Amino acid sequence: YNKTGLSLLDIGAGTGAVLGQLCSADNQVALSQYTAFEMDGDLCQELRSNAFGLGFDNRSTKISGQPFTTQTTLEEVGSRHDIVLLSNCLYGSRDKESLLEHAMKFVARGGVVLVVHRWKPRGTVDEICQRLSSKSILYHTSIFESSLDLSSLSTRQRSGLQR
Repeated sequence: YNKTGLSLLDIGAGTGAVLGQLCSADNQVALSQYTAFEMDGDLCQELRSNAFGLGFDNRSTKISGQPFTTQTTLEEVGSRHDIVLLSNCLYGSRDKESLLEHAMKFVARGGVVLVVHRWKPRGTVDEICQRLSSKSILYHTSIFESSLDLSSLSTRQRSGLQR
């Protein structure tokens, strides 16, 4: 199996703004598989249109109109992914820690979890990270105001993301 790009699991995908940022000319992240969970029907339709506009097709794309929960199975997700992205989906969750822990089960070996969430220092996300003793969670709070900043990734990690 010769993989031509990375796989992305996008939880709380919205219209695909983060997907668009990752695939932009500035970042040039090569994705071969895209799986998304977005429970808002209108956003889900726009997401599907945006993903296809970026060159994804039915074979490389799985978009669910169901919420991602702690009960979501590997069968529903399809496979483990190189990047698991939680896009502003922790706000409404009663148990953020459990949801994040469950999402981490779908990370492929050597993969990363990206959390897009506005937080206060020493707030909820920092507490979750401490409890999980995780070093693979990257935070970025201004993704919608600027380009995605991948500078905190190691050279090896960045080279794996380049086309």
